[in-house]
Amino acid sequence: IYGDDALEVKPERWLDPDTRQLKLNSQFENPVFQAGPRICLGMNMAKQEVRTMLIALLRNFEVKLADPAYEIRLQVGITLTAKGSVPLVFAK
Repeated sequence: IYGDDALEVKPERWLDPDTRQLKLNSQFENPVFQAGPRICLGMNMAKQEVRTMLIALLRNFEVKLADPAYEIRLQVGITLTAKGSVPLVFAK
């Protein structure tokens, strides 16, 4: 899905190639928060809370699959999610 270099850290993936500015996604790409005049008022706060939590987890823990041979299966719906659970281990 993401190409041969999916595991490489390349911040330029999220930059517009012409302006070198952060790409802004359309409100209509994420239907969870709706879009247009009826957009969720708490969307920006919810997104910031997720960013903050993710940064805290990644700074304080090493995250690995509980079973390295486990294959993550995806389920397509309104959003793309893992089918079933994904067993993870958080190590300090």
